Formats: sequence, C-alpha cells, structure tokens
Amino acid sequence: TDAELDALEPLVSGLERLEDRDDFYALDQKFHREVVRLARNPLLAECYRATFAQLAEIRQEFPFLQVQFAQAIENQRTLYAALRSRDRQRIEDALKDHLRATEIIYLGQPIEGF
Repeated sequence: TDAELDALEPLVSGLERLEDRDDFYALDQKFHREVVRLARNPLLAECYRATFAQLAEIRQEFPFLQVQFAQAIENQRTLYAALRSRDRQRIEDALKDHLRATEIIYLGQPIEGF
C-alpha cells in the first residue's frame, strides 16, 4: 500500500545522516527487513534471514570490509523509487543492481549467470 511504502522513506533518508558503520548497518538491515516483510513471501523471508546472517558473520570476521555509504544510499534510493513506481521490471533491475554491488563488495566481482 502507499502507507507501507511511505513508511520506508524515513529508513532511506535516515541512512544519509549516519556516519557510524554499525548504526548504518542496523538501519540498512531494518530497511531490508521491511522490504521483505512487504513482499509477504515466506521463501524470500527465509533467504533474506540466511543471507544476512552470513553477511553479519563475514563483517565480524573481516572488519576491514567497509560499507560504501554513498553506494548503499544510492542503492536504497533506487530500490525505494522502483518500489514506489510499482513497475515490476524497474524493481527487478534495481534489485539486480543492488545485488551486483553487494557481490563486488564481498567477492571483488559480480557473480556471473545470475
């Protein structure tokens, strides 16, 4: 609904005011949890839970992996705008771009074939 999408905006704009990595991750995860919740898809929810648990472990093991604040904010803004548009292709493209950026951060390159 419009109201549910409206509730995402403060999570996106809040990222722009944060400089602490842990605070940034916490708000970023809250945004992702809300997007997953709004999808109302149990399989997506389980994939999200497992993936973010693994990413949290990686961040603990390799603390030098620094969040790229500007890129993360741009990813969230793009995804939020796509969700607002309700354009399926635009949402899919935004998600793919977001995943590709995450792959580059954690793996050094995008995973081909996905």
